[in-house]
Amino acid sequence: MTMKFEDQYFGVLRAIEEAIHASDEQVPELADFNVAKVLDGLIRLYTAEERAKRDPKLNFSSRESNLAERVKQICELHLGRDADVPIGAAAITITEMIACLKRIRRSVSQMGGKGRRSYLEFLTEFFNE
Repeated sequence: MTMKFEDQYFGVLRAIEEAIHASDEQVPELADFNVAKVLDGLIRLYTAEERAKRDPKLNFSSRESNLAERVKQICELHLGRDADVPIGAAAITITEMIACLKRIRRSVSQMGGKGRRSYLEFLTEFFNE
């Protein structure tokens, strides 16, 4: 039996969403479109790396830059690139990381019609239970 994507990568997805939630608590002016823009940028960044292409130029606002840095730190950790926190055999590939980012991006999109902060409010409810 094949494991569901969300179950297989639960730890990575949760860590990324925790970083998004932490940024939202620090910068309450964030909106879902800011989250989507950051996720799109990181997907582009890691896709370029995977294809051995030059890093894309990412233009984030100051509030988006904070979010991007937090999420990228989590990505780097799960890619096994943080020398201070050895993750060992649990490291995932860049292809898997891109898939995780795309999965979260899809969640943001699915909630898009429900308001400018519907995804962020969902995370608040989830993490504050």
